[in-house]
Amino acid sequence: MSYTQLRHNWHRARKEHTCVWCGETIHKGNLYDRVVGVYDGDLQDNCFHPECRLACEEYFRNNPHEDSFELYEQERPKYE
Repeated sequence: MSYTQLRHNWHRARKEHTCVWCGETIHKGNLYDRVVGVYDGDLQDNCFHPECRLACEEYFRNNPHEDSFELYEQERPKYE
């Protein structure tokens, strides 16, 4: 299995999106990261809360043999 990230850009939401990491809504006006890539030949266009994007990066850093995660099934990190 292979993944190639084509780009990622930070945006201010003009409409609601669903975070691919936690499954919660990214509300209009909130900052989010849009990540576009190719996974096993399929184009992916995913949106992440900023904290979920960091949690995803940490997940793959701590699990170098993993190449995917369960969509919408992870816990959204809580930062104080």
